[in-house]
Amino acid sequence: MKVHDADDIEFIIRITALKTCSATHRARARWQECRKQTVRFVVIPESKNCWIWELRSAQDFLVLRSPGSFTAKFQAVAQIEALRRAIHVAGIYDLVGARVDAQAVRVTS
Repeated sequence: MKVHDADDIEFIIRITALKTCSATHRARARWQECRKQTVRFVVIPESKNCWIWELRSAQDFLVLRSPGSFTAKFQAVAQIEALRRAIHVAGIYDLVGARVDAQAVRVTS
């Protein structure tokens, strides 16, 4: 096993810092790209074993939040996927209960 002197250790720290900065820059770029979308789901760790999800607008406003918390990240992701499947087939209704989306127009025409 090689023993590093102070110069080696400083070099290793600088390289590690550069890699971290580069990774941070890439993550920030991905986040900026993600923010260009109209809405997005965000999985958030609230504490060590507590995860929630939020649906956020392009302007980063909270649209919807998970009704409860999850003990594992994959549980939050699974609920997001189930919600996305359900939303895909959901119709749009007004306050009286009449359907107002494109499917209602096709049915009445």
